[in-house]
Amino acid sequence: MKNHKNFCKTFFLLLNNKMALPSALSYDVLPNSAQSRTFKTVISSRNSTSFNCNQKIEFALPQSEGSYLDLSNVSLKMKIAAKEAGGSSNSNGTFLDFSVFSTISRVVVSCGGQVLSDISGFGPLMTTLIQAGCSSESMQTSGVSCIGASGVPDLPLKGKNLNTTGAYFVVPMTLGLFSSKKQLPLDTSSPVVVTVYLASFADAVFAPTNDTNNPANLDFTEVELHAYVVQLNSEAQLFLDNALGEMSYNFNITDVANMQTSAGVGATSTVLPFRYSSLKSIMQICRVDSISNTGEFSVSGRAKNNIEEYYLDIGGDIIPSRHIKLSNGDMGEAMQENFVALYGNADLSHQGSLNHAHVKTLALAGSAENVTPTFTVLDAFQLDNSKLANAHAYTLGEHSPGTFFAAISLESYKPASDSDSLMCGLNTIGSQISWNNKGNGMLAGTYDYYGFYDSVISLDPITRILTANA
Repeated sequence: MKNHKNFCKTFFLLLNNKMALPSALSYDVLPNSAQSRTFKTVISSRNSTSFNCNQKIEFALPQSEGSYLDLSNVSLKMKIAAKEAGGSSNSNGTFLDFSVFSTISRVVVSCGGQVLSDISGFGPLMTTLIQAGCSSESMQTSGVSCIGASGVPDLPLKGKNLNTTGAYFVVPMTLGLFSSKKQLPLDTSSPVVVTVYLASFADAVFAPTNDTNNPANLDFTEVELHAYVVQLNSEAQLFLDNALGEMSYNFNITDVANMQTSAGVGATSTVLPFRYSSLKSIMQICRVDSISNTGEFSVSGRAKNNIEEYYLDIGGDIIPSRHIKLSNGDMGEAMQENFVALYGNADLSHQGSLNHAHVKTLALAGSAENVTPTFTVLDAFQLDNSKLANAHAYTLGEHSPGTFFAAISLESYKPASDSDSLMCGLNTIGSQISWNNKGNGMLAGTYDYYGFYDSVISLDPITRILTANA
């Protein structure tokens, strides 16, 4: 009984002192939550109901006071069918190039004429990021159901087979503005517009040139933008407005700039236009012209092209000071630098899908598929020699389509004199930037460069227009 009295005395002392108990148990101090609700909205395209390759799709986001778009939960849903030349109903062998991302070349977000985010080279970039970040096992599940991957590890560059009936795909919007996991104000004087540019037919699919029923185009229908909106009530919005006063509503994102160029045989030194107050990293991917020009190439496939070392020159500073070196027997350093540039850290337990221990060839003659396994180990992020016609068999090696890419992080090279900056990247405004490749046997190729940089999105409290400042 004595112990019971001591326990009660101690318990009530704790209550009176408002300590040692979680607030959920101390009922008299529960805070009042801001009244809000989250709901899903489905937005139809404003410029048409059906589309073909090389066209653009526009979505105008709904304007509403106290409404905010959840940027981490936006996706594009659409139905894609093969459109036959001559009206034929047969389209055997019309495969997506890796996934549905190959059908998109560029994504632009704007407001009142102000560009908030503009990412070109969208398909190859997303393919690279997915292969670096997703295991082959995940590509066999959600990869097949959502983004149209084949789910066949031995043929990872070959996507879903399309026919004239069509299939549904979901494109998660995860780059640029949509990577910020922030809320975008929709109480703007002009609507926020998302514009999706569709890729050319050649870039979107693997199309066998020896198929007499080769389709001429793709049909995109039932196109919808799926999004989640957070709606504040008037009191909560007023509280936020009073807290901000005359200041802008600001948040930062990591956006991506792209430049594509061609280079001849031999070593390359390419000047890049990526001049920003906070440049975080740069990525390079290459496609060899002698393969691409066959008309049966993969825009998602990336060749090593006999590159033996690479580095950046920024305003005369060599980054990194020791060139990144690689060979077919030593790819670990390049792989490590890629993960550092993309994720800021290298995780040995990370499961990507860049390397495969064996490959297969795919030959299509009309409607017939002949799959022949060959076994090899290619320590250059190479993974397949997919061929879609008997006339053009890729030879496994340095120049064939694979998964190689190179990326260099710049966040470790921020000078001490720039320590007051709130951004974590390197200030390259006023500096000349060049990417340099060296190696014996480098063939002519097409190079895509991507610059990842910090950008601040602001809502002007007077004009109610969103702007971006990098």
